[in-house]
Parts: sequence; C-alpha cells; structure tokens
Amino acid sequence: MRAPPEAIAGALAVALLVTWIAARAVLASRGRRGVPSERRAELDGLKARARAGTEPEARAAAWLEAARLAMQVRRPDLAASYALRARRAAPRSTEAIDALVRALRARRRYRALERLLWRALAEQDDAPVRTHLLEALVSLYEGPLRDRHRARALRRLASTH
Repeated sequence: MRAPPEAIAGALAVALLVTWIAARAVLASRGRRGVPSERRAELDGLKARARAGTEPEARAAAWLEAARLAMQVRRPDLAASYALRARRAAPRSTEAIDALVRALRARRRYRALERLLWRALAEQDDAPVRTHLLEALVSLYEGPLRDRHRARALRRLASTH
C-alpha cells in the first residue's frame, strides 16, 4: 500500500521545519558573526580600546589581543583582519606579523599570505623585522607552497641580512 503524495509532501514539510528550527537555535547560540555571545562582549571591548587608543603600540596590542581571541573561538578570518589592523598600527611589530601568519595559514590562504609578506618586506627598512619577514617567507615556501628553490634563496638572503 502506497502513501498518497499529499502525505509524503506533508511529512517532508514537517521534517524541513524541524531542521530549520534546530539550525536557527544552533546559529543563535553562536552569536553575531559566529562568535559565542560570552566572548562577543570581550571582543567588542578590545575593539573599542583599539579604536580609542592614541598610542600606536597600545592600539596594536589591543588588536593583537582581539586576534588571539578570534583564533580561540575558531574564527581565523576575524583574526586575520585584526592582525592586519595591528600591523598597520605598528608596522615594526613582529608579533603582528606572527599573528597574521597564523591566521592566514589557518584559513589556508597561502598565496594571500605570500603577497602580504612580500609587500611588507618591500615597505620595511628595519633589519630585524626584515629578517623576521624573510624567515616567514622561507617557512611558507618550505611548507605549504613547496618551492624549495625560493626557500633556499631566501634562506641565504636572510643569513646575510
């Protein structure tokens, strides 16, 4: 005995409604932009502190803390955004570079990271920061980009720097 098509359609509609309600509940518990609501207030406070800061180092520290928090809640896209803001606030900060590298590697945005590191290297005149950038590029070429020739050349350049 077959069920009438109206009964099948009705059962399917009920199943979809229950799935939609469950999905909304899960998404609502994650809060705005996928950040849990208990961490959202802390993140908002850090962003306000960074925007209100007058000293570049203080602003960069607040953005770096926001990036760290975003990585903790598994939002590397937000972490990359905050790390980039920290780098703009304090261009000589190796901590900002490290946070940016971690976030973009977590997103598997290797080519974007490569372009960003090359651009930062071209803009940088501080020798220790240039060496740090070269080491990050070597790590990128030895790792996910798998370009051993560039890695070797940059390693030589970093050793003479």
